[in-house]
Amino acid sequence: MTDARREAPAPRIMPAYRTTLALSLLAAVNAFAIDVSTPVLPAAASVFGVDVGHMQMTVGLYMFGYGFGQIPAGLMADVFGRRITVLIAMLVYILAGIVATLSPDIDLLLAMRFVQGLCGAAGVVISRAMARDITTGAGTGRLLGLMTATLGVVMIVGPLLGAMLLAGFGWWAPFLSSAVFGAAALWLLLTSVGETMASRPEDNMRGRFIDGITAFRNSPHSRISALLMGLAFCILIAFVTLSSEVYIRHFAMDETGYAVIFAIASLGYILGGLACRRLVTRMSTLGLVRVIVAGFGAVGVASLFLLPVSEAHPAALTITMIGAFCGIGAMLSAAATLALEALPRNAGMASGIMGSFQILLGAVFSLVLALVDANSLFLLHFSVAGCAGLMGVTILATRRLAPL
Repeated sequence: MTDARREAPAPRIMPAYRTTLALSLLAAVNAFAIDVSTPVLPAAASVFGVDVGHMQMTVGLYMFGYGFGQIPAGLMADVFGRRITVLIAMLVYILAGIVATLSPDIDLLLAMRFVQGLCGAAGVVISRAMARDITTGAGTGRLLGLMTATLGVVMIVGPLLGAMLLAGFGWWAPFLSSAVFGAAALWLLLTSVGETMASRPEDNMRGRFIDGITAFRNSPHSRISALLMGLAFCILIAFVTLSSEVYIRHFAMDETGYAVIFAIASLGYILGGLACRRLVTRMSTLGLVRVIVAGFGAVGVASLFLLPVSEAHPAALTITMIGAFCGIGAMLSAAATLALEALPRNAGMASGIMGSFQILLGAVFSLVLALVDANSLFLLHFSVAGCAGLMGVTILATRRLAPL
């Protein structure tokens, strides 16, 4: 493969707050699309004459599209540039969202949600790659920490907004809002950030794909980061999959009470991202990742000790969930920073590989949880402890790994 380069236009970076907001909204496109749609599923199922389980496939298919779309998005961003890739992907995403609201049957709605996930994957991949392009070291960690905190805000606001739109307009409004959110994020990005990739490779797409895969495979920092992000995401998936059943059925709590508890836990996710943003300036990124894993270890041990208590007291499970969400927010920021620091030339592919692994591992883990015939409360506690333990084993492999 040739090392020749042709220079891209110099990056046109507007004031920091506007750039940060643009990248944060772009990274949050998929979280918003999923969270805003969850309250509408029963009502939409009635409209289309299907059961709720069938309608829940809109979330599953979106997630699979989201998982499979990240590596192609990262590859095209590394070959053709960040702006043109995200422009095309988000235009298709917006169009698919509009078609979804006009769907006459469930099959077209499901197809459009898959397309949205496939194209929306470019949002998170390219926002992380752009963050790496315009920052280095602690600066990348600070920016990714703020972007992660934004996702936590979306986790709180999305379901509430979806319920309001459903009550005010009908089942189609939350789906349309995903297209509106995507359009707003795209407009802000295009008016705030120029092409951030300093140079464009002469290599063809196949060469860049092989180069990106090889670079990721040969980078222990990136491999370990991807695994840690995947395990943290599995803990999040466990709570998303099982917590509603535990709080509503086991503890006889109503939907509003559960929504409040999940919102409180999501504040922990925000705090985790903001804590990473501050701590990454005080220690190496690898050192920060080790500290976060130690924190997960404490949460895992506490989860096992609190299990007997949580059978009768929901507060015990809530404490575990808040601690876990803090760790998830911090880990997704710090581990992504570590991986992107290691591969600046392949930031798009690195972001795509990490994202695909994270989402697909979470999808498999969700399926396993659904198939296991066990008490959901036990599964939640053991999922936290088990994933935390695997993180500890993983981090042992970094004992001789030097900070970047």
